[in-house]
Amino acid sequence: MAEAATRRHSAKKLRRWHKAKETYVTSGNYSRYDEPSVVKRVEDRLWKADVELATARAHVAQCRIRFVRLRTLLALYEKMRESDLSPIRWTRCCVAFGTVLV
Repeated sequence: MAEAATRRHSAKKLRRWHKAKETYVTSGNYSRYDEPSVVKRVEDRLWKADVELATARAHVAQCRIRFVRLRTLLALYEKMRESDLSPIRWTRCCVAFGTVLV
């Protein structure tokens, strides 16, 4: 997923999290003293919203890390190409970064 799409997805999950929090926590419509099934359902929905938001934020972080790693590798490649280093060293750098550029 591209970084912009990941950020949009994260923003959507944040809006859903705010909506769930407003619906179940700040509105006062639901109480801890409701029927156990209602309390369980509300807790499950809040938990699901938390998990979805955390997952979306983790995807943003992974995308950002991947972008920074590739940008660093590209800068290293440019420097190595200018200095005429052997292709074996370049291959070792790719392995060290965990990236293969074709």
